[in-house]
This record gives sequence, C-alpha cells and structure tokens, in this order.
Amino acid sequence: MLHRFVSFFITVVLCSSVFLSSPCLAQSVNARNLLKMSRSSASQNDWAKAKDYADEALKMEPGYLDALYMRAYAYRELDNYPLAEADFKEVIRQDPRYLPTYGALAEIYVDQKEYEKADKVFLDLGKQPGGETWANYYRGVIAYLKADLAGAEKFWQDAVKLEASFAPGHHNLGALYLAQGNSAKALVKFREALQKEPEKALYQFHTAWALERLGQVAAAQKILKEIMDGSTDDQKSKLLAMGMDRLTRNNAEAAVKVLSTVSEQNPDNLDVWILLGRANLALKKPEEARAALEKAKELDASFLEVDTLLGQLPAKAKAEVSPKVEESPKAEESPKVEESPEAHESPKAEEPPAGLEEDSQTPIEP
Repeated sequence: MLHRFVSFFITVVLCSSVFLSSPCLAQSVNARNLLKMSRSSASQNDWAKAKDYADEALKMEPGYLDALYMRAYAYRELDNYPLAEADFKEVIRQDPRYLPTYGALAEIYVDQKEYEKADKVFLDLGKQPGGETWANYYRGVIAYLKADLAGAEKFWQDAVKLEASFAPGHHNLGALYLAQGNSAKALVKFREALQKEPEKALYQFHTAWALERLGQVAAAQKILKEIMDGSTDDQKSKLLAMGMDRLTRNNAEAAVKVLSTVSEQNPDNLDVWILLGRANLALKKPEEARAALEKAKELDASFLEVDTLLGQLPAKAKAEVSPKVEESPKAEESPKVEESPEAHESPKAEEPPAGLEEDSQTPIEP
C-alpha cells in the first residue's frame, strides 16, 4: 500500500521516502549527525530510536524541518497518529512546497479509512507548484479505495493529460481496466507505462498478466523470464513472475510453492492470492482455492476475475443439522446482577516515509 493498503496492482504508498533530502539543511553538524542516526534506525525498523534521535536533533536545532519530518514519520510507524499528524502539518505550514509531506500526512487518514480528509490533503497538494499531476494521481487512488471506479479513471486520465510521460498514471489505468475484465485495454496502458519506465518489474509483470489473460502465453512467458533473469531488486515481482511462469507451464504444484512464500511475506498483495486461487483450482483443491480467492475479494472487491474464479468452485457444503433434543424444563433463573460498565478501549493510535506510489498490490500504484 504501500505497506498498509494493498489491492492487486494498486499500490498505495503515500509519500516519497524517508531518505529524501530535507527542504532545509541544519546549520549544526551535530544535528545532521543525529538525523543520520535517526535514518539508520528507521532503516532497521527501530522507530522508537528513530524518533528519539530526531527529537535530539530538534532540541539542538528547533527549525530543522527534515528532523521534524523524520520524527513525524517515526510517530506514525509507532501508531501515534495525533503526534504524527501534528508534526506533518507543521512541516507543511513551514514549507508548503515540500510535496512528500502531503502524502505522508494523507497516509495517516487512509490507514484509518478517513478518505475525505485524505482527499482534502491532496486538494491542497494540487495547489502547489508541480503538485497537480500527483494530486490527481493520489485522488484517483482514494477514489479506487472508495470503490468509485469512474472517479478513479477520470483522475488518472487527468494526470496523464497533464503529463503524458507520467508512468504511474498509465499503469493504474491499466490496473483498473484489468480489474474490470478488459485485458486488451489494460495491455495498452501497461505498455505505455512500460515505455516510460522499461526496467520497472511491476510494469513488466502486469504486462505479462494482461498478455496471459488474452491468450498470448508465449509473449507473457518471455516477459516473465526477463523479470526472473533481470537484476531488479524487486524480489516480490521476481517471485510473482516465477509463480505465474510455473502456472502458465501447467506446473501448478511448483507455482503454489513459490506463491505461498510470497503470500507469507506480503499478505496484503492481491496478485498473489489470485494466482494462488488459480493454482489450487488447477490442482483440484477447492478449499485452498476458496480461501485464497476470498482473501483476494477482501483486499479488492472490484476485481472481476476473482468473482469468475469463485464461480468455478463447488458450492459450500451446508453444515449438517443434528436432530433437535427436547430440552428439560429450565430451573428458575436467579435474578440478574447488573454489570458495571466496561471501560472503553482507547483508540489505537497508527511505516519509513514512503509515497502514494509503488508497493500497492492492486494494479494501482501510489
């Protein structure tokens, strides 16, 4: 989602990277060193230390925006949404042109399904120089998450109209058309995205997916082999390519082995659950297929292929009803004692800075 939101090729990662340069460098060498230590801790997922080092940097230099951004990100990863929200808003107040902050703030709202708040953040992003294309892109992701597919399509079309070379917009349009069952239209958009970024394993994989759905299996296998043999650091796409390759070669058992590894490491990835459903169907394992496809449905209810595959499964067997036993007369109940009111659970407050772009999991990229 991105780490939290994932729906097939739709990847929702709402900011750029925790390792971006800051909009404003610290004057103090010590403060800069503390920020380096904060980033190092973040890269090891030690968010408590990352937060503490960023705190120290801010004490040494209160106006250090990069440290404030880093602390906000750490708060978010520690599920402390209120403090993360306050810090991100302060970064925007001090430097509204530092665009990654909008995505980082919006991700807090998306994680809590407060889509209207997230949409408002992206409206503000669109008012900044250079922000309009990304604002349309992100608003399309929000629309998709709300199951407003027509709205998502329009926003992504607007994004590529503003910037014809904007690969994520082309890719997400392809993902949308694939979800709607139009593989031919999806292939056109995936190829446009791939033309802009030919080395991107995610775009290659989804191009292969569309080709395979169109019956162009040999062409799909060629692309899958390029991903498997390539030098990409995207290990998830490599394993997905391997799983799909095995599936297209009628080796469903090998496909399940590879895809099970992906599902354990990326449980919110829609692609893997659909492929696992298909592989288990081929192995005539209906219960395993159903479990995978129901997980896919939970992740993205808009993906029509999932419904088609579920329709190929036998109906669930109804639980056998045991004969009713006549109950013996009940003893008179003793008077009920009024329970004391339970304490309300405190709401759970809310990963490194990442952008509303790539990771998803639905054919839609952040």
